Amino acid sequence: TNLAYSEQPVTVGVPQLTFIPSPVNLYVGGTLDVIINRATNENNADLDITLVANDPNLFGVVPPQLTIPAEANSATVTLTAYNGGSNSMAIQLGTYGTNLPVIVAQPNLVMYSLVIHELESGNMTITRVGGNNAVGLAIDISNSNPSNFYIPSSVEIPAGAVNVSVGVSGI
Repeated sequence: TNLAYSEQPVTVGVPQLTFIPSPVNLYVGGTLDVIINRATNENNADLDITLVANDPNLFGVVPPQLTIPAEANSATVTLTAYNGGSNSMAIQLGTYGTNLPVIVAQPNLVMYSLVIHELESGNMTITRVGGNNAVGLAIDISNSNPSNFYIPSSVEIPAGAVNVSVGVSGI
């Protein structure tokens, strides 16, 4: 028996992905879940995705590879911000790729002034405004006049706190 067949071109479309949120905005030390969605009419097969932080010093992504199973429409990855700046996360699906913008901001710091005199001491408060309070925040301090007062060169706002008290001594 001879079976006849005809050659028909087959077009394979690129899955349309959306990301929530887009772009991604984080503070240093923060984490954020990003939802990757695909259209419901494109969920008839597993979809393998590779995710890469284009600047791994800026942020990390977990998991770096995932599969959206057949019949499922979305998956979630977690981004963790390490340093301030902006770049993107590369999303690779086979030979197709796209990028999701990622912006990592430094939290704002507010310092309340302190008046001290020679040989006196006092405490200055540094407050974190914005950012992820669930993680500690290391702060480097520069003393513009070390012959007149002493202040530590670094302090840390502990995890769960929004401020830290810093001892300052007049010389």
